Amino acid sequence: MISIIIPTLWQSDCIYETIRDFKYSQVEGAELIIIDNANSDYNEEGVTFVRQTENIFVNPAWNLGVSLAKNDTICLLNDDITINLKTLFNNISRFPEYGMIGFDANRNLTQTLNVDDEIWELEDATCRSLGFGCMMIMPKSHYEIIPSDLKIYFGDDMLYWLNKDFFKRKVYNIKNLKATGELSKTSRPYEPQLQVEVHYFHSVIQKLQQKYTNL
Repeated sequence: MISIIIPTLWQSDCIYETIRDFKYSQVEGAELIIIDNANSDYNEEGVTFVRQTENIFVNPAWNLGVSLAKNDTICLLNDDITINLKTLFNNISRFPEYGMIGFDANRNLTQTLNVDDEIWELEDATCRSLGFGCMMIMPKSHYEIIPSDLKIYFGDDMLYWLNKDFFKRKVYNIKNLKATGELSKTSRPYEPQLQVEVHYFHSVIQKLQQKYTNL
């Protein structure tokens, strides 16, 4: 089954909808891991909450969540969008061999959600789409620990590059995925950090090239 990992500061109502949806779905083997970067006291039975005494930011939270995941497939999901988890659970076994599957905000952000039994249609992600990192599905073995210099941005770019461009794995978008919410609502206040992390991103790619070329 799948482990869904969501870092959150509890600034969007979407996170509560996702938790309710997960509990309603009751799929054996699936797990929901909430990396609580606000150290709240919110709790729900059947959900794993990992409290942080300070905000460790999204990329380190992904790293932490993946390290705790019990399943071989992971879904990194933003706290400010909502998808129909039942549709996700119903489609996992239908996926062909793939490197990762990402989000396309221009197409996937809608006013409604998929119905439970809707079949997802995949298409090649020939470029990194807008909001790609809002929802990323991949085998846990295809995840790479994101260096600490990248706290908020470029984690999804790194994973996209590593899977598609370096390892030549199939990377897809879901043509008919329907999600509600607001793109990057939680990360918007941290946009000044973007220019800082641009500097580190290129060096991260160079180090990854060296790491895997020398194996």
